[in-house]
Amino acid sequence: MVRTLTLTLTFAVGLVFSLFSPLAVSQIEAVQIDGNEARIDIDYAGVLDASLTIRFEQAVGLSADALGVSARLVGLSSMAKLQSRFPDPDAITMPAAFPLLISINPSAGHGLTFAGIVDIELYTTTLQYILGTPLRLFSSSNGELFRDITEEISSGSYRVRGSGGQFSEFLIASDLRPLTDVALRKFDRLEQISLTSVDVAAAQSIADLIANAKNNWMNGQLSSAISDLRELDAFVIEAAASGDVPNVWHAGGATRNVAGMLRANAKTLRYTIGMMAAGLE
Repeated sequence: MVRTLTLTLTFAVGLVFSLFSPLAVSQIEAVQIDGNEARIDIDYAGVLDASLTIRFEQAVGLSADALGVSARLVGLSSMAKLQSRFPDPDAITMPAAFPLLISINPSAGHGLTFAGIVDIELYTTTLQYILGTPLRLFSSSNGELFRDITEEISSGSYRVRGSGGQFSEFLIASDLRPLTDVALRKFDRLEQISLTSVDVAAAQSIADLIANAKNNWMNGQLSSAISDLRELDAFVIEAAASGDVPNVWHAGGATRNVAGMLRANAKTLRYTIGMMAAGLE
């Protein structure tokens, strides 16, 4: 059964890119909940549009109010500050036609809980897909650096998907970094997460799988590296089921969904290595 809640959100836009009128009203037009999936339609004066789809493997307490979705246009005065949160501000920029920052910030009062990973898909007709596009989906939690979480890009007009084990801010940016640099940062991120709140035996197995993938990648064995990362995903699912790796995110909770974060980072790393294997660097 689908429940629809219509919300209107007026943005404090300030000075924005010249193609937008400062008098326009931006709307989150509808939030639709269907089982473990939520879809949010966003429109800005008929000029900038987006559809955000959030898919959970397993969620409890999912509702339009519980998600805490908001969005704003990034004006010129805020752009410099935002740029400083990119890992390489000289190579990563937001597209002028789509300066949209989306936040998902569930409040503890609504009790949203999910297990595993949450998929984030953003679709817009404002941007156009072309083969080899540098446009990527980035996310940031708690004011940290934005990270590329892209797992798939497709046409119609531009559609991008990523995932995570927690909620955060999301935006689309053009990333001109060499894929080797991107992959290395993603390996570093995987290694960092593997050191967090994991059973000792499971932590060693996870570290070994990451090391195998990294060694194969560094030696040019890209298909083997991708296979290692798929094996990592399968192992983490089993370890989470046995309680060796934390697997649940609670709104306002102190625990971290380590399993979800590991799996999500492994998936976006597979995408980057796949791009390298396809010769798109």
